[in-house]
Amino acid sequence: MVSTAQNQTLPPPTTQIAKLLTSYRFDTTTEDDLQRGIATVLQNAGIVYKGEAVLTKADRIDFLVDGCGIEVKTAGAPNAVLRQLHRYAASPKVKSLLLVTTRPQHNSLPDTLDGKPLQVLILFQSLL
Repeated sequence: MVSTAQNQTLPPPTTQIAKLLTSYRFDTTTEDDLQRGIATVLQNAGIVYKGEAVLTKADRIDFLVDGCGIEVKTAGAPNAVLRQLHRYAASPKVKSLLLVTTRPQHNSLPDTLDGKPLQVLILFQSLL
């Protein structure tokens, strides 16, 4: 399931990465397992990314691909995730955000943060 606003135009890396990730099954046992799986898919697709990309002294996003910040979550209340994503959206390095999560509750997040598109990709653990 991919969630976006109907009339929202997402930057190409966000759309391409979300589409790529939906075609794979991942080990979602832990967040680290899921991050390793995503890194493998990006590498195999020839996508250049920065892992644990530094946005501020306190903030690191899981992946940064050509302005698309990718955050991976297997836990966390929507409000806590939203606060984290707001901090990431404030960075000039981030042009759009992709939240890859196993939590259906995260689908309630807004479509934009600080004027930057947010796409939520929900991976279901039952796909393994």
